Amino acid sequence: TGVAPAQKQPNVLFLLSDNHRWDQMGCSGNPIVSTPNIDNLASNGTRFSNAFVTTPICAASRASFLTGLYERTHQYTFNTPPLKSCFANISYPSVLKASGYYTGFIGKFGIESGKGGIGLENSDKTLYKMFDQFDNFEHWGIIKGSPKGYFVDQPDGTKRHLTEVTGDKVVDFLNGRDSDQP
Repeated sequence: TGVAPAQKQPNVLFLLSDNHRWDQMGCSGNPIVSTPNIDNLASNGTRFSNAFVTTPICAASRASFLTGLYERTHQYTFNTPPLKSCFANISYPSVLKASGYYTGFIGKFGIESGKGGIGLENSDKTLYKMFDQFDNFEHWGIIKGSPKGYFVDQPDGTKRHLTEVTGDKVVDFLNGRDSDQP
């Protein structure tokens, strides 16, 4: 008798497009807004068309996405104590990493202290449990090393839009390369 080959784990890619209504994409039928890349992802992946956030506040919503908990349970939003590590330790990135996945985060983490730091209890240790690669940056410039504004200075003196830089970093991560380029 033969042994069935081990099944390959599926890849999981979570993309969060921020600060727009549910109908502000071409894939949702908007006749004016053009979102060809999101539309392509929606048609070739899974689009949750009946999803909503429990708290329409960036920081609280992001903590809920990570932990699967309501804000009243994780108790994290702007100007609160850090998100407790016990909640981050049960987050989907932590569960995936503990199950053998190579995990990464690229872009605006949005769980910040307001003082230029990450708003996670024991942030270095907690982030390590969640992500193999963590590249947090956003356009406000409050996180050390993040650009201020939507254009990022390049080593050759040119500027690139933050969206392009983020996309390149994601592609590098998916291809197994660390990207140190701004």
